[in-house]
Amino acid sequence: MSKASFRSAARTARATVYSQWSPSEQAAINADLTNTCCRLLSLTQAQRICAYIPLGDEPGNRDWVETLAAHTHELYLPRSEATGELTWGPFTTWEELVEGRFHISQPRTVIPHLLTTAPGVDLIFLPATSVGRDGTRMGRGAGYYDRALAAITAAVTSGALAATPVLAAVVYSHELRNTVPTEPHDAHVDWAVTPTELHNCATPSA
Repeated sequence: MSKASFRSAARTARATVYSQWSPSEQAAINADLTNTCCRLLSLTQAQRICAYIPLGDEPGNRDWVETLAAHTHELYLPRSEATGELTWGPFTTWEELVEGRFHISQPRTVIPHLLTTAPGVDLIFLPATSVGRDGTRMGRGAGYYDRALAAITAAVTSGALAATPVLAAVVYSHELRNTVPTEPHDAHVDWAVTPTELHNCATPSA
């Protein structure tokens, strides 16, 4: 199956499954997801992290964002720029966010070159439509995160950054596969995070 076909099928499956959950089930699933993410924070001791604001049927909710902020020193959220790039700003309160492109809330201020200059960040929670146990990740298709991760790799190669942050893809339990289709430019992730499992992608699948 092609990457485009796989992504389309994954998004359709997510919408179908999500529509079958009651509001209380959605809340319980996101609470479990939050607990799994906190396990990873504890394991990695990450204190400067990036996440995202979940939209529609994406994993996570406001409580998820607030809990990540409460368990770290600094939480950064993305801004979608007209250039097709992501920039990042600090999350403090919901009231401090402003409406950005595509009517998505985003930080008011930007920390220039946050991901590509020292000290960088410790961990990035990445949105995904599906993720493989082998570290392959299927994004949403716009390429924003692919470009951001490529810039991090270039910064590490040039010596501007000491190391790549821990990369963790966030999906629902049914979206964790053995592998997903990728292209040569696609970055692999270190961890897959679901409401029911914290999987280290460096560990071979059984």
